[in-house]
Amino acid sequence: MRMHLGLFVAVALPMLLPSAGAGQSLFVSGGGFVNIHEVGRFSSQSPIALDQNLSDTTPAFDVSVGGSLARHVVMQLDLAFPQTIKKTFGPPRNLPPLPPLTFTSQQHVEYQTRHASVLAGYQTSARRHVSAALLGGLMFVQERTHTITTTMPASPATPLPSENSNSVYRIAPVLGIDVPVSTMAHLAVVPHARIYKLDTSSGTLGIWPGVDVRWTF
Repeated sequence: MRMHLGLFVAVALPMLLPSAGAGQSLFVSGGGFVNIHEVGRFSSQSPIALDQNLSDTTPAFDVSVGGSLARHVVMQLDLAFPQTIKKTFGPPRNLPPLPPLTFTSQQHVEYQTRHASVLAGYQTSARRHVSAALLGGLMFVQERTHTITTTMPASPATPLPSENSNSVYRIAPVLGIDVPVSTMAHLAVVPHARIYKLDTSSGTLGIWPGVDVRWTF
């Protein structure tokens, strides 16, 4: 599904803004998290030795806007921007008794994702300035993969490296928890976590522990 994240945000954001007359609250927040990106590993040990794995842990930042729609009911829009994952996969090798490969290739892969999530859930009453919100919803994901393949040694048929770029749009279920800790009027520190899984052949799993700073109007 080819949905531009900017268009999605423009449509979803007005739905999240509570009306003043309804006695609802609005918050904005931003911060950072750790992007734990787990992907199914592709490897071969015989007769060709090959190992390709895009799993990695990278820093990321996020911004959110949301509010309380009713007592204990919250809804929010999260935007997340993980750092690009960069991996280089060495050339495959024939194992004895097979002869060495005449030509081999090395791949350099850059994998980038952008995320927009609509979440709703239940928020507990604050006790000693601490509350918790259990959240669930849908995540819209844009995946961009850029690959450079170099053949070694260079041949007349492939004298230069080949490049390929690909963009894919996906939807995934997402679960989360926010734990706002009030530090002063309108201001809170929010430890949080998100988990999602993409329905792909490699079974991509994302786990995001992080901390935001939130301002409530």
